[in-house]
Amino acid sequence: MLNRLSRSNPPGRLVELLACISQRWWLAASLVAAAYGVRTTDLDEFRKLSAAPFVMNLAPQYQFLYGSPLTFFLGSYYRHHGIDELTAFFLVHGLGVVLFFVALRAALHRVYREEDRSLAAIVMLSSPLLLVVLFWFGKADPYLLAAFFLLKTTDAPFTRVILSAIMVAAHRELAAAVLLADLCLDARPWRAVALGVALGESALFVYTNFMLSSAPASRGAYAAGNAVGLWQIFRAHPLLHLIATFGPFWIYVLTRRSFRLSQAGVFAAALVLAAGTYDFTRVFTIVSIPVVFGITRDAVEDINRTGGIMVARRRFPAEALWVLMLIQVHLVGTKLLWAHGLDLTVGL
Repeated sequence: MLNRLSRSNPPGRLVELLACISQRWWLAASLVAAAYGVRTTDLDEFRKLSAAPFVMNLAPQYQFLYGSPLTFFLGSYYRHHGIDELTAFFLVHGLGVVLFFVALRAALHRVYREEDRSLAAIVMLSSPLLLVVLFWFGKADPYLLAAFFLLKTTDAPFTRVILSAIMVAAHRELAAAVLLADLCLDARPWRAVALGVALGESALFVYTNFMLSSAPASRGAYAAGNAVGLWQIFRAHPLLHLIATFGPFWIYVLTRRSFRLSQAGVFAAALVLAAGTYDFTRVFTIVSIPVVFGITRDAVEDINRTGGIMVARRRFPAEALWVLMLIQVHLVGTKLLWAHGLDLTVGL
């Protein structure tokens, strides 16, 4: 009887399907991955740096990669154990993606009740966070983000020191920005984080200035050399840059009853930092992740209280909110990246 009613009531079946996906955030994330595909990056740089991590063999415009060597050292480990360069590349960065989802799940379990975890993930992944992982397969971003999520699950000082140092090893500049932003928004003990950053930065200073065959060009020098062109891009398309910050997550930002001054400050800082790079959406999303994390908690509370999100006098039910994850904009330089399927560059 129930099956006959379902077959004769397509809208009812659609509601059931939406509800089914909304209760399984990993399924919604899989649909986003299928729609937007995967794009690899830095394959050639990985080959050179993982083969000889203590030899300066990158062109000046790529030498800033030596300042964030975590994935290259992991790749060097695999390659010196007989694994070819391409397999090592996918092992290292595939492991990073797995750790990203494991850490996200751990953070959800720490912060939310069981019945709210899927909704929280859907709200958070309505930001371009998932696209950062998919479109930049080859960067250490999943390791940085995984360490940050795990940082939100523990108060153990030693663990916080280690996780902070791992973030710095993954990306020294973005790690410092993310941790500073988080300390501005979260009044948790900061000494362990500061110690971890200091240890990570000290290790990188020794590596880049004493262990490498010559000192690499810094990321700051690269940014300074491209500052004029980047500013012209931002000035020509300010509204597009603004849209490309939070993406569909803007709905949760704009429907909040309040936006704290500290959150506005982090948003402004992330916008300025991202405007100084070609990877605009990627950099903004990573730096602003503490804001996304905090707003997600508020949004989940509002949705539980009201049953959905009110936009233009119309309420969107919680079961349909996962669809927002599929509406993404990713800005790189002057290009908007959309759904495009699999795009793996494997020539080394």
